[in-house]
Amino acid sequence: MITVTNRCVLLLKEICKNIGPTSACQLAQKLDVSERTVRYDLVLLNDWLKENDIKLEKIPSKGIFFDKVNREKADRLLQELNDNNSVENRFLSSDERVCMIIIDILEKRSDYSFDEAPERFGVSRATFIRDLEKVSKWFESQGVHLMRKQRRGVRIDVDETVYRRLIINFVRENSSQTTFMKYIMKHSLNDDNPVTKPGAYAYINRIFCMVNINQVFREIERYLKKNDIVMNDDEYIWLIFYLTIMVVRIKDGYMIDGIPDEYRKLTEDCDRSEIKRGLKNCFPDMMTDEELEREAICLAAYIYSSVKNRKDPSLSDNSETARQISLFLQEEINRRFGVDLSREKELFSALKIHLQAAIIRTRLGMPVHNEMLDEIRKKFLDIFSVCSEIAEEIGKRFGVLFNEEEVGFITLYIALGLRRKEENTEEPEKVQAVLICGYGVGTVTFLTGSLKQQFPRITIVDKLSVFDVCLYDFTNVSLVFTTIDIPIPLPKPVIKVSPILTKMDIRRIDSFLRTREPGADMIAQEFKISEIMNVISKYCDIHDSNELAGELRKHISSQIPGVTGLTELPALYDILPKKYMLAGIEADNWESAVRKAAEPMIADRCTTEEYVQEIIRLKEQYNQYAVISNGLCMPHAEPNIKNKLACSLATLKKPVEIEQDGEIIKIYVVMVLSLSDTMSQAKALDEVFILLDEFPELPIKLQEAASTAEISRILKSYYNKLF
Repeated sequence: MITVTNRCVLLLKEICKNIGPTSACQLAQKLDVSERTVRYDLVLLNDWLKENDIKLEKIPSKGIFFDKVNREKADRLLQELNDNNSVENRFLSSDERVCMIIIDILEKRSDYSFDEAPERFGVSRATFIRDLEKVSKWFESQGVHLMRKQRRGVRIDVDETVYRRLIINFVRENSSQTTFMKYIMKHSLNDDNPVTKPGAYAYINRIFCMVNINQVFREIERYLKKNDIVMNDDEYIWLIFYLTIMVVRIKDGYMIDGIPDEYRKLTEDCDRSEIKRGLKNCFPDMMTDEELEREAICLAAYIYSSVKNRKDPSLSDNSETARQISLFLQEEINRRFGVDLSREKELFSALKIHLQAAIIRTRLGMPVHNEMLDEIRKKFLDIFSVCSEIAEEIGKRFGVLFNEEEVGFITLYIALGLRRKEENTEEPEKVQAVLICGYGVGTVTFLTGSLKQQFPRITIVDKLSVFDVCLYDFTNVSLVFTTIDIPIPLPKPVIKVSPILTKMDIRRIDSFLRTREPGADMIAQEFKISEIMNVISKYCDIHDSNELAGELRKHISSQIPGVTGLTELPALYDILPKKYMLAGIEADNWESAVRKAAEPMIADRCTTEEYVQEIIRLKEQYNQYAVISNGLCMPHAEPNIKNKLACSLATLKKPVEIEQDGEIIKIYVVMVLSLSDTMSQAKALDEVFILLDEFPELPIKLQEAASTAEISRILKSYYNKLF
């Protein structure tokens, strides 16, 4: 039996994280070791995987990866490794040690002294102290102080409600959302197929093994439907976590021992008898009536602080404060931005619902996490600043202090209101799509508005929860947008986007829409036929190319599917191999630089001298140098069926200067495109534009490269940041 090192296990984890190929260079950077060390470890890892009937695939010059079946096997192997290996018999990474210490604290077994701990974790005392600092920072980020005594160990002094919140946050941070969704769906659909456990540690999986997830899932659905309560996916998943951990804690003998007055006030009008009855059935003879009451109040408070819609009139306006804050915010937005939110009924209704829940969360001290906060600040800096000022005024007037996460959500509503004000025309929509969004109603509304503004052709015909996809009929839609990973395959093309559309999202959607234009199927067919013609011409003499092409069309037209997404189009690295890269060429002018940059493609018979001459002729006729970014040009001529789709890249030892619109521009990098048709280069070009949009310094970095290998390394490092 082969025994692998901990570094091999870390390599396996990194490979499993990536869907596509991962190179040895990328793995070396992740593990902070040399590429040679990684290659040695990969040999051992590969042998170990073969022993466990797992195949590691390899693509030359791109890296290693798992197909779907072997990835699932590898995930299960990692899980078994975590479940079967204790702290004492294997080396742990720093992150693993930190997590194990947190687990010890949460399980109240961290009473080992600072002298005993190093032996427990197999490290020096100084290393343990450094790990403990990271542990302390994690608890501080949760609003909890970590108490440390050298002889008595470490602990926290919090009530049971905080304990449960800490466990939930730790579990969520250390579980894969996609895997967790598969785990939930497996139980909800009564699927007996094996599925990878959701957690990265045995502690997490013990929690889920102790609870009947199917029963929890069913109880939630029944209660929410009976009370006409709708929750967004993120809060719904949080509630599943809470119920799961609540069950485990009660089974372990930990009950809620005190309820803040705010919890009681929030839930005093709602019928908790059904919740108590359900708890009593789950825990017969385990809790007193007082304990049942406290658990029911706490659970009801979490439910009603998370809803995105409710029809219970007794809770539709939980307080006069909520109504006053809504009106105040409306007036301030109108005064500062000139936007009357009340005219946008759907938007204003969504904002009021969000504020209602936000006020509850703020008063109860409940956690809220806005994963989009950094992006919101970056994209809507001015709006976020104004909303922060309004939030401060709300705190002074009404005593409700919204944190930055809540301000970020409010900013989205205001940004959408401003965007709608600026809309003047509305084009007919032609593409029907559904939107799957795991965030709140405000985010869904904002994303829907963003899609409509950027792509008027698209109509969002339905907004789904991820839990709806199994039973949804996708027959009449062309496209699915999602902000979260979908754990099961869908029958229509899926584009994952950020809740705040990024440049990459916009280009990806635009590329998809271009492939759906009338005639796109014919273009795809002609591209396939031209490829076949090129192959035939290499080995045969063609007497009548038009007649041959016509015969090919007859035979294959019914067999070629239409273009349905970007996956069928070549990416940048498919058309720009390393052999087409040149470093530090010398050129006196633009024309000379283009000719030299195209030489590798001409030598490889991808294009011809005549095609390059046509590029130069077009420049002379239209004075167009194909400058697409500061320091980079990408010249090409009209597509030619004799060409093979390809791209070369050459850096100039000294930049050449061109004059355009009375301005002198320096060119450092020349990328020549060899085009065979009008469509196939779409994805590769999008990737180039995205790289230059996100990293305007890229042309200069490439020009500074001393060799072809360095050009390739720099380009890949930037490419991997985005793709």
